[in-house]
Amino acid sequence: MFSAGVVCSFRLPKIEITGVSIGALGFQGQIATSLTWAKQLSSKTVCVANVHMIMEAPCNEALRSALAKATLVTMDDTPLIWKKKQKDFAAQNRVADMDIFTAMCQRSVEGGISINLLESTKDVLERIQRKSQRDFPALRIARSNPYPLVP
Repeated sequence: MFSAGVVCSFRLPKIEITGVSIGALGFQGQIATSLTWAKQLSSKTVCVANVHMIMEAPCNEALRSALAKATLVTMDDTPLIWKKKQKDFAAQNRVADMDIFTAMCQRSVEGGISINLLESTKDVLERIQRKSQRDFPALRIARSNPYPLVP
C-alpha cells in the first residue's frame, strides 16, 4: 500500500485462525498504524480478509503465502469477529474493507500522503480510481496496478 523500507518498531497484536495470523487491532488502531507506516515511507501490505479467505488459506498455498507475507491481515466478516472475541479481544469490532479504504483516503488527503492501489482487474481498478478522485479530489494516487486474483 505504501512505499520505501523502514521497519515497524513495534509488534502488532495478533491471533491465529486456521493458520493465518490476523491483526487484533480495532478500526482506529488499523488506520493509525497504516498512516504511521505511510509517514515513515514504510513498504507494508494490508489485506482485508473475509471468512472465505481464512477458510480457503489452509488448502490454497498461493493464498496462504500472500496472507503470510502481509504486514497486517484484518477481518471483514462478523464470524471472524466472534472468534477474536473468544480469544480475549472483546473490544474488537468489524472493520469493513470500504470503511478502511474511505478512512485511509480521507486521512491521506489530510496528511498529504499519496496512496498506491492494487486491485484484481484493470476495470475494477479504473472504477475505484474514478470514485476515489470524485469523493476525494485532493487524493494523490502514486501508483495503481491490477493484481490478478489467485486461481
